Amino acid sequence: MRIFLFLLLFFTPFLLKAEQFYAYVVNNGSNSLSVIDTATNNVITTISLGQTSSFAAITPDGNYVYVTNSTQPSISVINTTTNQVIDTIHGVPDPWMLAISPDGSYLYVGNSSQNTVSVIETATNTVVTTISANLSPEGIVVTPDGLYAYVACGNNSTVNVINTTTHAVDQTISLPANSNPRGVALTLDGKYLYVAEYSTNKITVIQTASNTIYTTISLTTGSGPFGLTITPDGKFLYVAQLAAQNVEIIDISSNSVVGSINFPNPSDTPVNIAFTPDGKTCYVTLSNAGSTAVIDTETSTIQEYISVGTSPFGIATTPAPTPIAPINVKGEDLKNNFCVVSEFYNKLSWQPSTSAITGYLLSRNGTLIATLSPTTLTFEDHNRPEHQTDVYTLTSINSYGNESDPVTIIIETP
Repeated sequence: MRIFLFLLLFFTPFLLKAEQFYAYVVNNGSNSLSVIDTATNNVITTISLGQTSSFAAITPDGNYVYVTNSTQPSISVINTTTNQVIDTIHGVPDPWMLAISPDGSYLYVGNSSQNTVSVIETATNTVVTTISANLSPEGIVVTPDGLYAYVACGNNSTVNVINTTTHAVDQTISLPANSNPRGVALTLDGKYLYVAEYSTNKITVIQTASNTIYTTISLTTGSGPFGLTITPDGKFLYVAQLAAQNVEIIDISSNSVVGSINFPNPSDTPVNIAFTPDGKTCYVTLSNAGSTAVIDTETSTIQEYISVGTSPFGIATTPAPTPIAPINVKGEDLKNNFCVVSEFYNKLSWQPSTSAITGYLLSRNGTLIATLSPTTLTFEDHNRPEHQTDVYTLTSINSYGNESDPVTIIIETP
């Protein structure tokens, strides 16, 4: 009998904050960051930043928020546990919109007036390279595999496709003339890119496999689409229309407008949108009103307004936690003797980790063989052939659809 256990486990520090989630609102006019507790919708603290703070991005583990400051060019780094600025990154000539790679290793920042994109290594918070881009880089998003970054370039109506390995523009996608693209959003599988055409009141959909325009969606009300955000379940795209008091909702499966949220006050100019991890609530920054609207996504109704700083622009919310893999995982090969016939089987056992989970996924030799409840701590895999090597992977899952790193167990049947 030979049993090998490989524990591929990278702990993410979500235990400290458990299931608490926050919205981080960048106040462009007051150079500050308002921190909202999404459980109570109260501002729990306000953090002073640099000058003309604009947009924010949060690391996948939820530990750090990066905020661009354009008047005194820099990026503020905020520790979300202490809600304090722990670092300031210089060497970014005119930072505007930004995005973080899925693994949290790199930050991509568009320098609007300089027509460049700065690449920052988050481990050291230093600029590692600068990429020449087309005119006025605006919205940025990184593909789920981390291989490409898409950058909307507003002043020449293009989208640059940046190869994150070579740090060079691989391709340029042309949009309709004078469309003035702003916000961008990728579907969860990375197959489609949505681009807000500010001047045409349309959304262009790009197929990323070919980097060609797939379709164009005409918005039904309002004007000036700016911020784009896809719901956590990947089903809908929310469009903030800066030049109107409106957020439109697009069904991604049909690429059609299926709903609208209208703000009653002329000063309610929506800029950006962020969702809680369960997708039940979205927060919309209203730049001229100095507030953030709280939207119930199930009813598409405004629940309340939260007073923040002057001219709120960017917003980022705590991401859904990643569960931790089960611990003390064991595997053994066993045999049942039925008179002259023997049956070989493998038995796996484990203990739960300290993270909140909804169950386990068990695969054998690359094929899913069982979805188990969170209280299940053993599994018997019967009728295994003799002299067989089986490779099992056991993964924790949670209510947000996230998976832990796998535990791998290799069992050789004699």
